[in-house]
Formats: sequence, structure tokens, C-alpha cells
Amino acid sequence: MIRAIFGAIFGLILRIIQRLAVWTVSVGVAFVPAVSGAQIWPSTDFFNMMTEINDHKFFREVFFVTIILSILGVTNLIDNIFRRKTPENELFKAVAWSTFAFFILLIVYGTYAFTILKANESLGDRALYLNSLMVLVAMIAGAVTEVLIAFAE
Repeated sequence: MIRAIFGAIFGLILRIIQRLAVWTVSVGVAFVPAVSGAQIWPSTDFFNMMTEINDHKFFREVFFVTIILSILGVTNLIDNIFRRKTPENELFKAVAWSTFAFFILLIVYGTYAFTILKANESLGDRALYLNSLMVLVAMIAGAVTEVLIAFAE
């Protein structure tokens, strides 16, 4: 009994680590165009990094982060909810569909924002803050989705 409980907990922790590792690599790859274009080092001070990228007029490339993480979230939801047998829990289905819709909106937002911001153009302070916040929300939503899918598997 205790061995089965520890085995289940270990399996869950392993799935969470695997999913967050893929998420981390996705974030890193998504930030490469903006960080390398601005010729800065990635930083854990998110808003300062966004300001530096914007000062070098490479914020347009940051929208790839939103697009890539949203596509990752959508594909994971499709794989884990629509292809596999889903529980009959109505709350689970409502959360899954809401998350799916949220990621689709983030894909549209990121694509639209990328197209309207011209190359070699920077954002004003308010637009920088709001767009940085949207990218951060996409990152958090992606990480939370990965953890929740690990629990559902």
C-alpha cells in the first residue's frame, strides 16, 4: 500500500518535471530572437529584460513567446483531453474548454501584435507594460497547464 502511494507520487513528480522541462525549453527557444537581436543576456528580472529588449527595438520578437507557448498549450490540451478518454466531470470539461479558448485568444493576440508592431519600432511605457504583462500571463498559463495535464495523466 505504502509502496503504491510512493510510486504514484514519484510518477506524478516525474511527469511534472518532464512537462516543465519541455515548457522551459519552449520558453528559451521562443526568447532567442528577441534576446539575441537585442544582444542581451536572459534575465530573471522579467520586466527589466522586456525594457531592455524594447530599448533595442526588438520587442516585436517577444510576441513569439506568446504564440509558441499558446500553441504548445493548445496541442497538449488536444492530445490529453480530446484524443484520450476524458472524465465525465463537467467542471473538468468546462475548465478544459475555457483554457483552450484562452490559448486561442493568446495566439490571435500574439499574431496580431506581431503584425502591427513594425520592425525597429519600440513601444511606449504603457504599451510595454501591458504587452509584457500579457507575455507573462501566457508564460504562467502555459506552466500551470503543463502541471495540470501532468495531474490528469
